[in-house]
Amino acid sequence: MQVRWRPSGSLSILSNTYGLATDTLGIEKRVRWHSDDRIEVKYLDRPSSFVDKAAFSFTVNLGCENGGGVPRAGPIAACRLAP
Repeated sequence: MQVRWRPSGSLSILSNTYGLATDTLGIEKRVRWHSDDRIEVKYLDRPSSFVDKAAFSFTVNLGCENGGGVPRAGPIAACRLAP
């Protein structure tokens, strides 16, 4: 699932998440949870300047995998709930 919230032209918050997915072909009991999240802030917007735009972003990636011969890995509670 992807969620983007852009309350203004200078702030964007994006979250890409899939939870408890079984996406490894042939290994049905392997479970994954993953999230990529980002906050982006534009702090400069001067169209007439040499450097006309500038922004920074803060990114967080979380995830874990469990089952199907893979030991439980990652601090996420969803992995502890998986088989």
